[in-house]
Formats: sequence, C-alpha cells, structure tokens
Amino acid sequence: MKKIDRSTVSPKCLSKYKHGEDNWDSVTSTDKEFIRKELNGLQNSRCAYCELKFSEENLFQIEHFNRRNDYPKEIFDWNNLFNSCKSTDTCGHFKDGPKNKFRDLKIIKPDVENPCQYLKCEISGKLTTRRDSMCQALSSNTINRLNLNHEKLIGQRKEFIRSLLNALNEIELANFSISEKDELMIELKNEHINGSFNLVLNSIV
Repeated sequence: MKKIDRSTVSPKCLSKYKHGEDNWDSVTSTDKEFIRKELNGLQNSRCAYCELKFSEENLFQIEHFNRRNDYPKEIFDWNNLFNSCKSTDTCGHFKDGPKNKFRDLKIIKPDVENPCQYLKCEISGKLTTRRDSMCQALSSNTINRLNLNHEKLIGQRKEFIRSLLNALNEIELANFSISEKDELMIELKNEHINGSFNLVLNSIV
C-alpha cells in the first residue's frame, strides 16, 4: 500500500451521472474504461491496496472505497474510486464481503493518509503496525479488513525482499566508497519506487 496523489481533475464523464437519478450500472462501458485508465495513471497500474501489478493473470476492477449501498451520494465521487485487484481473498472485493467480520472498520485511505506512516513490512513479508504510528487501531484495521497478510501476499513480498537484499548485498560488497554506496542505494530505491511493495522499500532500504 502506498500514498496515491489524486491531484488530477475528476474525469468529465462522471459529471453525466447524478445521485438519485442514476446508479453505477448506468455508467457506460466506455466511461468505465476511461475511469479505469485514469485510475491506472494514478496508481501506476497497481492495486491501491496490495500493490500488485495488473495483468491478464491479475485482473482489476473499479472499487468504491466507501460502499455504494451505505454511501449512495459517493457513487460518482472521483475521490471514492480506486482500482483494485479482483482477488476474492484480499483487497477491495474482500473488504466489503458479507463474511468479513472487519467489514465495518475504518481503514487507511491511500489518497489521504500515507500508509508508510502507519504500516511497515517485516523481513518475513508480513505487514505490521508501526510502533510510532499515529493511530495503531487504523493500521491494524487496514491489515485485517483488506487481509493484507494473506499467505499469497506475504509470499510475494518475501520474494521481493529476497531480491532486494541480494541487490543491497552486492552494493555493500562492491569496492565503492561510502558516498558511492549511498548513491547506489538511492538509485536502487528510485528504480523500484513506482513498482510493487512501496512499504517494503520504506521498511528495508
């Protein structure tokens, strides 16, 4: 999970739809596709919650942060829309599922709060609450409601950590000065900053 900059203007197509007159099914497939593309631009084509890259194997959907049934006035609100992976075990699909006992808990909104100030990634690939977190309950709620410590996600984060540590070890063993090593560390972080697992980078590098 990483901070998302939503400084872009709301897509004009959303203004065609009105609360009380239209519902989400009223939005045309063309408009939904445009909204998805705009959100992908904000999210670097990655899930707003687990950060996995979208692909033919990892499909995605437009996600309403606040549930449509409970917040009908926000159905067409640009600030309430994210792209989420379609995993039924985690993220957007899971967070509002009827069997999710955490479904009513308040969680981090990644375009408002910076997840890196609340969460950290352990070497095991597991996400935990930062001890210095401003709100540990919000951190814990986010992990639980989105099921961000599902074994699949832990495994993928662990694999990313392994490759990251190998790269860091190569830099450390190389015959470079301290300043050169520091520069390489910064380059390594910048290289991955728009990739998966921003929390891993901020916890490890």
